[in-house]
Amino acid sequence: MQAESSNVFFQKIACARGNVIATPCRFSPSQWKNGNLIFITPENLSLEKTVFENLSMPLAMAGTPWEIARERIFAELRFWFGEKDAETFSPIRANELSLEERSRLLFACACAANLHAHAVAVSESVSLSDKLFKMLKSRAEHDAFSLVLENPPADYFLQADEIFISGAGIPNLFIGKILGTGAGEFFAETPSGTQIHGKLCGTLPEEIPEGADVNIFLPPEILRIDAFPPEENFFELGEGGEIFFDGHLHFREFKLRGNAAVLRAAATQRQSLETADTGTPYAWFFPEDALGFFNW
Repeated sequence: MQAESSNVFFQKIACARGNVIATPCRFSPSQWKNGNLIFITPENLSLEKTVFENLSMPLAMAGTPWEIARERIFAELRFWFGEKDAETFSPIRANELSLEERSRLLFACACAANLHAHAVAVSESVSLSDKLFKMLKSRAEHDAFSLVLENPPADYFLQADEIFISGAGIPNLFIGKILGTGAGEFFAETPSGTQIHGKLCGTLPEEIPEGADVNIFLPPEILRIDAFPPEENFFELGEGGEIFFDGHLHFREFKLRGNAAVLRAAATQRQSLETADTGTPYAWFFPEDALGFFNW
């Protein structure tokens, strides 16, 4: 696969104003900042400070005049916490908020400080509900900024306007050759001979000829580990690594039999990633969860 440079990646993001972009790529906070994006991460909140102090801090650092800052602060409070009374809610410390309220405060801080419609990237570590996703999407459309979701769950990939990638070595990202397309789906074959049936997403070319390259991404949480695979969409697994927990999901990486690639699987329950000592394990997935897109 031709891996784009980070410069091209960030340029494409900047040009996608008003759109939601999903990416399996991870960057450091400094890399996002150097790409001229506002990066939303839980570390941005000062838990000992109040809601108002957190909201005013990025505006003060940018030298925003108080009259403008005050107006933006209360506008974001109304948008993200419309059911709250601003006068009583503003003095609450961030460590007293629920997990969703902290996410709302993070988004409010970013939107308040985004005076010049910079692209906004949301860290994979931020708790994102369907309701908050819709609110963020509406703000991106209204304020004409690009919204980037870093390594989000599979369903947000399907709701994104674009899928961008940069660099090499992204787990579960394959390049395949199109064998056929239709009704928003694709059928492709990877270089190792594995055939994958999946869903097309993102911006598509007008014509997709047979033999065209397609990027196939398999979000780790769609993979099921089993002793008996279905008739399609499965990998024969080799050695499995240690199971680790990131605070949200359990993960395990497997080597693929007869292939140098590594497959990363995720599950809410640790035992879902365990394999028996006898027999060959398989990783399989439903066609509607395999994501095919064109990086053009």
